[in-house]
Amino acid sequence: MTNVQRALLVGVLAAAGCINGCSGEGPKPTTPPAVSSPDGSLSLVTTIGMDKADTETLHRVKIEILDSDGQVVFSEWTAVFDMYEWHAEWVDNDRICIRSSEFGDLYWQRTGGVWQRAS
Repeated sequence: MTNVQRALLVGVLAAAGCINGCSGEGPKPTTPPAVSSPDGSLSLVTTIGMDKADTETLHRVKIEILDSDGQVVFSEWTAVFDMYEWHAEWVDNDRICIRSSEFGDLYWQRTGGVWQRAS
């Protein structure tokens, strides 16, 4: 095989790999495991919006807080995009934080039994 043929073959294989791998139809991101609150009574679950038809939530991070029976007690799509570095954590039993390279620290807290975005 000549150098020209080799270069052509490499170019064709690279283009084919991008067509298959760059199509946006690759593997879906895995859902991180639920994170228990400090006292273990609640769990924090995050998911990423993957519905291409829903441009409001596509690639955004959703937080859900579940009780000990697995029932959702709070759910909200956040402003955080999964394209940036981020992670979610419990601050205490009544407060969670998403640390985002895009927005900094974003908090949600439970006051009087109601979860809401905090400043």
